Amino acid sequence: MMDTRPLSPNAIPAWRLIQALGKATYLLPSIGYLIAGLWMDLPVLDPLLFWGGTGLLLLNWIFSVFFLPGIRYAHWSYGVNEHEVELRSGIFIRRITLIPLSRIQHVDTRQGPIFRRFSLANIMMFTAAGSHSIPALDEDVAEELRRQLSTYAQMATEDI
Repeated sequence: MMDTRPLSPNAIPAWRLIQALGKATYLLPSIGYLIAGLWMDLPVLDPLLFWGGTGLLLLNWIFSVFFLPGIRYAHWSYGVNEHEVELRSGIFIRRITLIPLSRIQHVDTRQGPIFRRFSLANIMMFTAAGSHSIPALDEDVAEELRRQLSTYAQMATEDI
């Protein structure tokens, strides 16, 4: 078993912002109906259905923003040695993925606007079978890891 490292602690606030923005779109119809109801005579909805549905969506938003990012962070780790990459993830179903470095074809770093705000990046590893990622690493760690994986993968293919 190899030593694993956690993701960046900045992953939690970044994931919170991503969840807050993404899940807020589910609440927009309820908010829009309430605001439009102030100016227009809209048909009356069943209050139990409307407020019950809105309450469930709000509880989902609260859980996704305030609890899920911390839980996800606690259950994600990765490790790299000269032979393979190990990815550990999963909250209810634990997933351990081993990627032999000799199978990695190329490595990318990806960074969206929210990750850029928090100085984070994702590492993407591509093999013939598909792709794997390590999310939410500090930019400098991601760049160093990308170089390290490229070097290891090149050495592994030269050994074959």
